Amino acid sequence: MKIDQQLDYLRVYFSDHFINITDSSNNNTSSTSTSTTTIDKVIYSDFHYFWLRHNCQCIPHCKHPLTKERIIDSSEISLSIQPKEITILSKNGNDDNSYNNNENILKIIWNTNDNHITELSERFLFENKYSINRLNEIKVLNDLSLVEIDYQQQQYKGDNEFILECLQRVKRDGCVIVRNYGTETEQLINQFEQYLEIIPTHFGRIEDLKTNNTTNKNTDQLGYTNSAVDLHTDQPFIENPPQLQLLQCLQPSQEGGDNYIVNAKQVALYLKRINPLAFHLLTSVKVKFHRKQLQFESIQYRPIIELYDDNDKYGNDNNKEEENEIKQLRFSYFTYAPHQIDFYLMKEYYNAYNLFTNLCRDKRFQIYFKINRGDFVLYDNYLMFHARTAFSGERWLRGIYFNYKK
Repeated sequence: MKIDQQLDYLRVYFSDHFINITDSSNNNTSSTSTSTTTIDKVIYSDFHYFWLRHNCQCIPHCKHPLTKERIIDSSEISLSIQPKEITILSKNGNDDNSYNNNENILKIIWNTNDNHITELSERFLFENKYSINRLNEIKVLNDLSLVEIDYQQQQYKGDNEFILECLQRVKRDGCVIVRNYGTETEQLINQFEQYLEIIPTHFGRIEDLKTNNTTNKNTDQLGYTNSAVDLHTDQPFIENPPQLQLLQCLQPSQEGGDNYIVNAKQVALYLKRINPLAFHLLTSVKVKFHRKQLQFESIQYRPIIELYDDNDKYGNDNNKEEENEIKQLRFSYFTYAPHQIDFYLMKEYYNAYNLFTNLCRDKRFQIYFKINRGDFVLYDNYLMFHARTAFSGERWLRGIYFNYKK
């Protein structure tokens, strides 16, 4: 047995004797712990510190000396309890560094006033495990080289091969960045229109994202300024936002204007693993998206994270794993109306939203890039968040929205 001490839980790696036990009978394993309901090999399990303290077997403080019943209630234990010292003992009580003994004992001295000692056998931990082989990492997409294509260097056999590669990368990674394509916007649209349909919005058919815009309607919004625009999705305030957005650079800024994107779907799945209650709030509580401009107004009540419903479970995908349960994210700090959530839920909702947002803002999970003249980026507006930094000088990007053709 080995251990890995974390901030608020202990990861226990079981000895080979236990690992080789096929375990398909643990009915308490939740989908938030693994992607399947049957575990072939149990390598490790995570245990909260408060759970370990609550399940102390000591007599007479935690178990009655005659009946061996529990005499301590979980309400008496702080959820933030921390260990002072953790060791592994062999059956005879000596320190055991070989981890070959099937009767290893986990010994914890708690950082409490009484320095309470808990001793739990490896067998007890294995038989009462509740978080098996838990994944606690985001599938990180932060390597720019994985999502870049240099159009001039590739030997495409035709437009179809190029467009299919772009769309396959969007399906796989959520985005693709194409370098050195050129500045012919209509040509680019024509190439994609074999598989996509262009979606006009209240801005028009094509957006000219620049500070001195004279071609679009409803330009009284952040995108037409030189200010920073933090992570968001586009058009969350309409019933059916466009599925894809393409941004083509005709003129880069002199300074600033860098772009960054994050795979918000993967962050949301990570949130589900580390805080299921926060995930539940963001998938069940509807918030008001309200875009109000001088000549345009639209309102939608939707959750931040929208799941497929029972009538269209996982869309057209028969793979009913956790990966495919998220249908769409809507995220736009500048179009939220004041939240009108039940009083008893308001603080919890803010906590859930802030946790999710701060994870998305973690630079470890973001791709930073600058698109130059002739480059474009295409991304999934349902699953990716995008942003830009403030800039100075002239900057001109063209924006086009698409949906997949049915």
